[in-house]
Amino acid sequence: MALSEEQVARRALAIRIKQQLTELSKEMQKWQGYVELAKKQNRPDMSSQAEQRIAELTERARALWKQRDELLTEERFAELEIDDELAALKRQVQKDDGVTDAEFEEIDDELERLKRQAESDRPPAD
Repeated sequence: MALSEEQVARRALAIRIKQQLTELSKEMQKWQGYVELAKKQNRPDMSSQAEQRIAELTERARALWKQRDELLTEERFAELEIDDELAALKRQVQKDDGVTDAEFEEIDDELERLKRQAESDRPPAD
């Protein structure tokens, strides 16, 4: 099952967002270490600056999570549109007398297999 250019672009963006979130997480951990060190050295000014940096990174992370959620929502809507199209096709096929019940079940099984394959091709949602 070939992916459209739009699907490929969405998945590439999802991967980039995940990478950025991973990097932000690492940077936030580093700055949290600075906060702890500044507090141990009784440097509230340094601690405050490090906490401010963590707050900025947290806002960036929130924005990325929101973008990621919107991206996944777009992907789900695209799947729903496909499901609607498949349901319409299924109704049309059922109207045709040329398709036996066994053939219809075989087609239905193949559609389910393709949907599972498409889901396995989707980027992880974590």
